[in-house]
Amino acid sequence: MRVLDRPAHSVTVAGLMAALTGARDEIPAVVAAREHLGARGRDWLDRALGAMRN
Repeated sequence: MRVLDRPAHSVTVAGLMAALTGARDEIPAVVAAREHLGARGRDWLDRALGAMRN
């Protein structure tokens, strides 16, 4: 296996899945990876951040 890209953020697939399934303490880390998320992921992140602010 050859690594083609290693982004500066430390978010893993496991960390993202944890955030998506309720581990809200993982959300701040996911913010650092926002540019690497697809449109649905960014929409989810925006909603999750809004919910945390309320």
